[in-house]
Amino acid sequence: MIFNDEDIFKDILIDCDVFRHLHYLGYLSQVSASLSSNFIMLDVVEAELTISERFVSVVSKYVEEGVIFKQNMSIKDINIVTEHFNFLSNNVGAGESACMSVARFNDNVIGSSNLSDISRYCFQHQISFLTTLDLLFIAVEGGKLNIGQFNEGVQNLIAGNYRIPNYCYDDYKRENPTLYEVYKLLFESQVQQDS
Repeated sequence: MIFNDEDIFKDILIDCDVFRHLHYLGYLSQVSASLSSNFIMLDVVEAELTISERFVSVVSKYVEEGVIFKQNMSIKDINIVTEHFNFLSNNVGAGESACMSVARFNDNVIGSSNLSDISRYCFQHQISFLTTLDLLFIAVEGGKLNIGQFNEGVQNLIAGNYRIPNYCYDDYKRENPTLYEVYKLLFESQVQQDS
């Protein structure tokens, strides 16, 4: 996770793995509601995800509900297209390639847990990214999930053979103080506005 207070309001380009994780848990709507930005699914990510026909109606449902928003990867921007094809030629998945290329040139945040594919590039180009656990943590801090749901969600993902670190909420919070502090300020200001 690279993330700072300037990233709070940036749209999050959701990759297939994070989408699958949050959908599997039934938490995608709650996580989306806890964000001060939008989940964006690029057309390339949607195409990769909907190779499995069971996800076609699922993606449509989330779009109709305003949980995620679809966006075409800009083929008019030569920088994005060139970067995307450079990744593909290096055997990086289509979804990750699209997210990294668009995020670099459009200043978005990436929602992906494929750290082996994205972290080096993101650090090199100072692109912020959030993993599934980061997003679950934000949802707990925003009051949309509880600590038990975080802990149970992690265990359910592991039991479902999803590659995810085995953290309990308290350990995760202790090891990620920056994310906690950034969102704590946001959530406190929202509570004051609601009062």
